[in-house]
Amino acid sequence: MFLRKPSFGLDISDYSIEVLQLNRQKKAVAFNRVLLDANIIKDGIILDKEKLIQKIKEVVFLARAKGSQVIMSLPESKIFTHIIELPKDLDEKELQSAITNESAKAIPIDMDDIYWDYQLIPSPVDDDNQYVFYVGTLKEILDEYLDVLDKVGLEPVAFEIESIALARAILKKKKLKNSVIIADIGARTTNISVFDKNGSLRLSSILPKAGFHFTKAIADKLKISLKEAEKNKRKYGLDEKKPDIKEALEAELQTISNELKKIIQYYTEDKLTTDRPKDLFLVGGTALTPKLVDYFAQQLNLRVEIGLSEIANQLQKKSILYNTVVGLALRGIGRKPDKSGINLLPLSLRPKPSFVDRKIRENKFFRIFGLLFGIFAVIILGWVVYTKYFKNTSPSSFEVIVDQPQDTEQPQDSEETDEPEDSGEESDEEEPEEEPQDPDAIGAVLINETETGWLNVREGPGTNYEIV
Repeated sequence: MFLRKPSFGLDISDYSIEVLQLNRQKKAVAFNRVLLDANIIKDGIILDKEKLIQKIKEVVFLARAKGSQVIMSLPESKIFTHIIELPKDLDEKELQSAITNESAKAIPIDMDDIYWDYQLIPSPVDDDNQYVFYVGTLKEILDEYLDVLDKVGLEPVAFEIESIALARAILKKKKLKNSVIIADIGARTTNISVFDKNGSLRLSSILPKAGFHFTKAIADKLKISLKEAEKNKRKYGLDEKKPDIKEALEAELQTISNELKKIIQYYTEDKLTTDRPKDLFLVGGTALTPKLVDYFAQQLNLRVEIGLSEIANQLQKKSILYNTVVGLALRGIGRKPDKSGINLLPLSLRPKPSFVDRKIRENKFFRIFGLLFGIFAVIILGWVVYTKYFKNTSPSSFEVIVDQPQDTEQPQDSEETDEPEDSGEESDEEEPEEEPQDPDAIGAVLINETETGWLNVREGPGTNYEIV
């Protein structure tokens, strides 16, 4: 039986890389984070592959993660999603074909240029159709990351959507009674995702409005540098005591608030929806802006809170920076991480079952050991074949067939005569004819090797007789 190798979460963003590995008790056993210089990655696109390779090697080494298999996320901006309605009575092959055809109508990209996966949506609608959540990404994007991981010596088990990893980290222990929204407010984009009460991703949207734009608005309003504006944003946020800063932020936040209202309305009117979202979780570095929770609660009439996983909180107190890598690491300790949800890594590219991890397989000492072990195995096999099929036909097992005496009542005193002693009287009885020997009466003599050589059997008692 092949044992599943340990895998760890690897989260690569435009500004940092995080590595996290959990044990079965969901305790961190390996963790580290490194910052990325500008122009290594921009909006999920790799600009400097060599520098990225070195940074990944650095963070994996510092984290001391075990194994080479990783769960990795792709940025939402590089993902296509679509809900497809199809008949229920389709076999697997027909379903795959139908999904390809229907997604081609919605996504203006050649399907040969896309890696994709899907999940069936639990539907409350009682009809003859089934509903599929389709997810795709460009092959050229994913192939670049595959090349980087290969050069680092890592084997991807799964590529999943960043928002799904976030939901796994934040919503894992929550007993959902209604749909929820997760708003990931980063540096340059805000990703909005809606999850139903089953925890399934149903809707995703991206806005080019986030932390950098907030900082720039404050800098323009107060006529100060971006660095100073960033400090003011983090310190005061939407505090009424700083009306100029509050006003600048509200003008930018209104765009996000309006988008959230549209998404809530669109989702609520969907025929597959049975409820209205009641909770909003804010994540991402900008989510910690003071008074931001209160602002969205008033604007949207929702329960709003900072989305913080317990594991991320253990890594760094009240930190929401590690939610994504926590979600990836949680998938890594599952029973079948390659099959537990959307996986944009094609089946043909997933690691094959193996007793030995890739890092060990590529170690030169392991290769030498493997070569020597192979030679030793061939020698042992040859010895077994020789002793079983060839050694038994050697003189040490040669059988000699000899005659056994027919009359066992009287022992033979000499080999010189086989006739009874002469009584002095002639016998009137005719000498009986010699009867054929019974094959069962024929014995066998096993000749074994002695200390001085082989035992020779001759025709008579003496070395002048011929060897049998």
